[in-house]
Amino acid sequence: MPRGKNKKKRFSKRPVRSNEKTREVNPFELKVNRQKHEVLGRKVSKTDKGMPGMSRSKAIRKVQRLLYI
Repeated sequence: MPRGKNKKKRFSKRPVRSNEKTREVNPFELKVNRQKHEVLGRKVSKTDKGMPGMSRSKAIRKVQRLLYI
């Protein structure tokens, strides 16, 4: 029996979604938090960026959902 006939496909048959929820971030909507002093023993975080506009809209949606507006 040849080796190649009984191979199973390892990938699912689901179509590949491209460009799913990829939204470019406006650089004017970012707030960069920089350190004034480096402290020994403190870990440097990779996420020193804040998005106040996104946080505000998320909070508004939460309030509207809670108050059923």
